Amino acid sequence: SDDFLFPLGGWHREYVVEVASAPQFPWNIPGFELTGPYINHGTPLPVTLTLRLADDVWIVALVESPYLKMVKLKVTGQESYEHLATRYDTGYAASCAVQKTFNEACFKGTAANAQQYPVSFKAVQGAWVLGNGGQVCNQVCPDFTSCDSG
Repeated sequence: SDDFLFPLGGWHREYVVEVASAPQFPWNIPGFELTGPYINHGTPLPVTLTLRLADDVWIVALVESPYLKMVKLKVTGQESYEHLATRYDTGYAASCAVQKTFNEACFKGTAANAQQYPVSFKAVQGAWVLGNGGQVCNQVCPDFTSCDSG
């Protein structure tokens, strides 16, 4: 097929994603940004580390050397969230700077306030339905090739 999907990060060929409206599914967010005066001198940066803890509860983070900057939030709407906690850490493990090994234990360090790293996103409510067989995902599938149907 010559269908294309344009996710954050560029063009990807082969997989078409449709969104199935289903109130039992959580919000899916194709990309987050951290914003505010303490991020890149006031210029937003894309989040490079994400961890979905529960249906709508996330830890989102990025490395802005020498800091690992993290926000824990609950998505409440298409562009709204409840701030749960903010942290930054200069003594983070190298594994915490890699998406594959980023985990809840990485969320440590110095507490910061919500205004330091506001989060920007545009969520879609529903499940991702993958074009490669119609697999329904209950999580964000960054590579759009596989996911847990949990």
